[in-house]
Amino acid sequence: MDSDERKPGGAGLPGGADRLRGGSPEESSQECGLKLRIAELERALERARGAHARLAAQIETEGVGRWNLDLASDRLEVSNTAARLAGIPEGDGTLAAGSLLECLPATARMDWAAWIEGEAGDAWQVDFPRRSSGGLWLRMRATLLLDAAGRPCRCEGILLQVPSPEQADAALADAAELLRSVCQASPDFIINVGREGRINFLNRVQPGLEPDRVIGTPMWGFVREDDHAPLRQALEEVFETGETRELETHGDGPWQSPAAYNSRLGPVFKDGRVVSVTLVATDITRLQRTERVLAASTTFLHKVLDATPDLLCILNVADFSLDYANPGVAHVLDYTPEALRAMQGTLLQRLVHPDDLPRTRQIRSVLPAMDRNTVREIDLRLRDRAGAWHWLHARYVVFSDDEAGVPNQVLVAAIDITDRKTALAALGKSQERLKLATESVGIGVFDYHVASDTLIFDARNCELFDLDLPPGKVPNSCWTHNVLEEDLVHVSREVARARAQRTLLDTEFRLQLPTGLRYLKVYGRFLYGPGGEPYRMVGVNFDLTEQRLLEQQLLQAQKLESVGRLAGGVAHDFNNLLTVVLGYSDLVLRKLPEGSIVRPHVKKVCAAAERGAALTQQLLAFARKQIIQPQSVDLNELMHSSEGMLRRLIGEDVELVTRPEPTLGRVRVDPGHMMQCLINLVINARDAMPHGGQVVVETGNLELNHEVAAGYGLEPGSFAQVSICDTGTGIDPQTLPHIFEPFFTTKEQGKGTGLGLATCFGIVKQSGGHLWVDTTPGEGSCFRMLLPHEQGTLESPPSVDLGDLPRGTEAVLLVEDDILVRTIAKMQLQRLGYRVLEAANGVDAELLLEEYDGELQLLITDVVMPRMGGNELARRLRARFPDMRVLFISGYPVEAHEAELHSSLQKPFRGEELALKLREVLDRA
Repeated sequence: MDSDERKPGGAGLPGGADRLRGGSPEESSQECGLKLRIAELERALERARGAHARLAAQIETEGVGRWNLDLASDRLEVSNTAARLAGIPEGDGTLAAGSLLECLPATARMDWAAWIEGEAGDAWQVDFPRRSSGGLWLRMRATLLLDAAGRPCRCEGILLQVPSPEQADAALADAAELLRSVCQASPDFIINVGREGRINFLNRVQPGLEPDRVIGTPMWGFVREDDHAPLRQALEEVFETGETRELETHGDGPWQSPAAYNSRLGPVFKDGRVVSVTLVATDITRLQRTERVLAASTTFLHKVLDATPDLLCILNVADFSLDYANPGVAHVLDYTPEALRAMQGTLLQRLVHPDDLPRTRQIRSVLPAMDRNTVREIDLRLRDRAGAWHWLHARYVVFSDDEAGVPNQVLVAAIDITDRKTALAALGKSQERLKLATESVGIGVFDYHVASDTLIFDARNCELFDLDLPPGKVPNSCWTHNVLEEDLVHVSREVARARAQRTLLDTEFRLQLPTGLRYLKVYGRFLYGPGGEPYRMVGVNFDLTEQRLLEQQLLQAQKLESVGRLAGGVAHDFNNLLTVVLGYSDLVLRKLPEGSIVRPHVKKVCAAAERGAALTQQLLAFARKQIIQPQSVDLNELMHSSEGMLRRLIGEDVELVTRPEPTLGRVRVDPGHMMQCLINLVINARDAMPHGGQVVVETGNLELNHEVAAGYGLEPGSFAQVSICDTGTGIDPQTLPHIFEPFFTTKEQGKGTGLGLATCFGIVKQSGGHLWVDTTPGEGSCFRMLLPHEQGTLESPPSVDLGDLPRGTEAVLLVEDDILVRTIAKMQLQRLGYRVLEAANGVDAELLLEEYDGELQLLITDVVMPRMGGNELARRLRARFPDMRVLFISGYPVEAHEAELHSSLQKPFRGEELALKLREVLDRA
């Protein structure tokens, strides 16, 4: 088989179009590639020209003249700036070369001639005074360009104004005077020495010592003898490496006092090499003395802190890491100071109780405004090394500031008050437990006094019964106002039974409140006096409304799940049957001649089967188990393309209005499914307006924050919204909760399946969006779809020209448990030329291959089969046939997704689809 037959549609153009073009596909491809490359080069050249023009304009703006000399024609091109500087006439920019060279001195013209002859390198530069310029000096710089043979062909250069030698000398003298003044004013010693260490320059000497006596003398005589070796080594390293060195030296000799100096040695370069070294010596004697005093003070402070029995520590304000901790910290928390310092910035998170962390962190925000003499206090809990919590009463004060006056250290002194806190907590333990228990579960506590027939309600009970009363004593009858009548009889009977039998009151009742129905649970127990008569009942009420609603939602979800499972199973079996119908219909059509009167009937069978396939897709959409083929879709284009069909569907008495949002973002959806949703919703709107009206289809962009998105069960982000609004009858409150349920319909028998809205809901949810409805009875409804904007580009599948079906001779193993599907698939494969082995399941396939010694190019298998499924069979066979390709076929697409397969074909499929898919799988690189 040639390469064209191995690919769907062939490698060339249909119908021999390659020959009509007058060349082979390879030649045409090369020619197109060459043209594209030439176009790219032309665009690059145009960009380079633009950049060159912008650069030339910038140079001219900065007062630099440009010139260009063609050596072959002696033709000179100069800019207006260059002509003005050279003192030559400004014209059309074209002159003889001599006009520019005439402004040069004679010696410069000789150098120019020698340079042109190639005796002075690739670049040339000269500074010269302009004639009749009144002291104006110019600098001419040129670069020589060579042709392809390596000969000089062109010269490009610039001309600019520079200071005169007198001006340069004056500037140099000013700079030298400034440098001398700076050196004299410096408090440091600045010395320049040569390689042998002899002094070339120094900025000052001690009083009574002449500078002339110091210049030229070795510097070793002015430092302490034990500093000679390290100073010599540093000097040599600077000369050798050209890098700065730093060391501590000590003064000695006639011009330095016996002080300590921080000496920095830096190189002085000339022509790229180190010719001398400059040494800057800073007196650090006082600094070292201060450091010693500070160290002694710090040692004394640490001794005082170590002797204190309480917890004392110094914290760094930046991250509250530990700078110091006394032994008291180790005694209470059982951590060594080293272990605490190792925690660094995690000290608070690891030691402070989570409830106390916010208050502790808040200290940082108030530190800058704190009076440095003000002591603050805080109670907090710290965890010791064993995990036990200690209550501490801490006092803290700013300990030190940085150079900007911002606190950088805090001194903290604390005592352990754990025992005190434990005693106080134990005192009100029982009351606190009761309070926490009732508040945590939303329980309302009541106390009924029989003799006075009064109740004591807490705030929660007042809230539960929707009473506009303060907590405390309330009339006993107040709780009965909103109780449903049948429930009030039941509760009264249960109270009487609990009183008579001395049992626990345990019952439920409902309240009809303005906000809706509320379910309450009541527990109570009577207290009896010495005579056996009840005098008091104490109990609790708590809200069961949310629990009951969740139970109802769970029952509804279970019902939907059961129906969805049933729908998926029906679709799976129906797809097998449709595969057989379509397969045999295709075989019959290929056997019948074109003029046969039977062909239209067979085509109607195919059309009916395809309509059945569409029905299974609706069932799978409801069950959210259909395969979607997402593409980058513009919903405006989808709405526009379907507008004509929609107008025909809704009839002449209904007005269709479309309002597309021009900046609508694209979405990733299956366009066929979205079209189905749009049609279903528009038809649903039409049915809600039996006497005519208006349907508005509108698109727009919407941003959802976390709170709003969570309400829709979505992730926050950017969404496209499609609204289908009508002026119909609206939806009543009793019907509204059921509109997305499968098989639920308000239409007459035979006019609705109850799958339309359920299918739309499944499609939108599977596309990552949300569908809901806003409605008012008598005023119409508005269904809204939210679909997330696409984050990337997903290309639509390319269209395929079927033409003649591609054939093959490869060995194919067909594994399918449905004998009808297996039979028709085998006939289709053999008709296409493939060698077919068949089996009913994975076990039979392995037994069949035990006696097979040939090659196996392709495995076609169902996913779910008895005894062994297709996924397991594929893994086992690949061990024997590593180059074998796999094509999974299934009437229940979710199976393929769960198995993470690479190639699959959904049932029902026609012979053409199978043929094309086979070649796609077998010819894949």
